[in-house]
Amino acid sequence: MEWNEDDIRRLRNLMAHHDDIVGIPKLDLRVEGAEKAISAITRRVDTLSMTEEHAKDMERLRQTHMDEKFASLKRDICSIKDQIQSATRWFIFTVGGAVIVAVVGFAMNGGFKIPV
Repeated sequence: MEWNEDDIRRLRNLMAHHDDIVGIPKLDLRVEGAEKAISAITRRVDTLSMTEEHAKDMERLRQTHMDEKFASLKRDICSIKDQIQSATRWFIFTVGGAVIVAVVGFAMNGGFKIPV
């Protein structure tokens, strides 16, 4: 059997559409699907890395806020402690001064002298 140009053309045409006939997608469709999958995976990885970075930033901000809060509480406690010390010192000096004034007054009025 001899092949003429029409037979060769029909054979090439049949081979070109063989993938469609059998139901297997063409190679360019496979490549396009793979590129879309890679693009989706890349976007997902970027999203996850941004989420991880965001979580790290939030943790740093939380830690900074907590450090500032504890420093503020420490300053407030030291201030209250100083106020308590100041009030206690004033009370002790006032009571001590009153005792001294009372003793001096008692001594000036005769003290323990028994009247005769």
